[in-house]
Amino acid sequence: PIGERLVDAIYTPVRKVNYTVERTRVGQHTDYERLNVEVWTNGAVSPAEAMRQAGQELVEHFFRFSTVSESQSQDGDRMMWAAAIPSSQYNMPVENLNLTMRTLNCLKRAAIHKVGEVLERDRDELLRIRNFGEKSLDELDERLREIGITHPGLWTQESAPDPLPVAAASEQAIEEEA
Repeated sequence: PIGERLVDAIYTPVRKVNYTVERTRVGQHTDYERLNVEVWTNGAVSPAEAMRQAGQELVEHFFRFSTVSESQSQDGDRMMWAAAIPSSQYNMPVENLNLTMRTLNCLKRAAIHKVGEVLERDRDELLRIRNFGEKSLDELDERLREIGITHPGLWTQESAPDPLPVAAASEQAIEEEA
């Protein structure tokens, strides 16, 4: 998977790690703590080098958190929302939505073949598809609602419905899959 580091205990040069946290005193202050780390390796790297590499990895991972933009945060919210619908609906081919040929062809040209792929995009992304306009967007929204999916990313601020029915429909869909 992208963004994940696979670890295999058999091939890692680090055999064992132990850590303790103990209270320590700095000057007159006694509310500090000290981290003691013991590292055993197989000799391929020194314990100091293993700690240096681990520290560097932590810095790189935490740097990603500190540089997340607002748009990336919203993208993550949309992806989590799309993943919350039942897999049967997420993996449903867009052909099953009974869309007009024009709308269906636009989606296929944009390499959107499943309902879940539609849900991962917002209004602006869909409207950037060649020949996919407001009418196609309205049709798509209507067909999604017919199968019980409400896609908040398709609405403008003015056209957004009351959020309570959306939450109820999502909960019902999750219960049906269970």
